[in-house]
Amino acid sequence: MASRSLSSLRDRTLELAGRHIDRHAGPGLTPAAAKLYSQQVRLRANQPGLSGWRQQEADERLEEAVRLLDAALIELEEGGEPSRSWAGLRRAAELLEWLSHPDICPRGVPVRLLAAAAYQLAGYPARSSGLLLAGSRLRVKGPQAPLADRLHIADRCGRPFLE
Repeated sequence: MASRSLSSLRDRTLELAGRHIDRHAGPGLTPAAAKLYSQQVRLRANQPGLSGWRQQEADERLEEAVRLLDAALIELEEGGEPSRSWAGLRRAAELLEWLSHPDICPRGVPVRLLAAAAYQLAGYPARSSGLLLAGSRLRVKGPQAPLADRLHIADRCGRPFLE
């Protein structure tokens, strides 16, 4: 009886994780993600940001990225669909990358480093390395330095990050 209950709970968890990924990491961007992307593109091009942009939106997209990472890792760990997991990881990495612009970045959150880690997990080591190299002008220091070093080593050696 207990194993049936656990199996049912596992199935329900996978279902919810999959629905979340499908809703937020499908082929198109959600309106909120598209707004973040537009804000980041404008600022990167030294243009004025969107007039309707609020810092609260960056915080909300950070929460969305974390929820996508959680859902994708549940899919991976519980034997869900691998392609769905990779899509969730990739979209989380994209959101984190777009959040990494200095004028968007939530205060005190190493989003560039998190984006690089998420790209590495999603199977995009070149994108991960590109973010780390772009951020190396600022040289990662403090508690994030060991993770940054590990990501650099994994990329240079052609090894997966999670060995």
